[in-house]
Amino acid sequence: MFKLPTCPHCNTIYRYGDVKKTINEKSHKCYNCKKDFKVSKKGLLVLLLLLIIFEITVNLLELNIFANINFMALTVTNIVVIIAFLVFIPFFISYKKDKK
Repeated sequence: MFKLPTCPHCNTIYRYGDVKKTINEKSHKCYNCKKDFKVSKKGLLVLLLLLIIFEITVNLLELNIFANINFMALTVTNIVVIIAFLVFIPFFISYKKDKK
């Protein structure tokens, strides 16, 4: 799961920026072999579950370690963690052969 996707036909490795461009597409054409494939976003569920578990853990640790923590500090921490997880989205995208 923690790797950038490859073309299912010719195994061409897609770079981070190329994967980010294909996230909103349903199908894409390989720039190397010119064959179509589907962009699968099923791995994003795993990323979402990891994010939720990590957020709960961080929030509980902050509440237990810092006695006088306020709501704003928790909010800022949560936003920073969410932004950090957004960086990992291309690593959870996969490419599947088109059934045509």
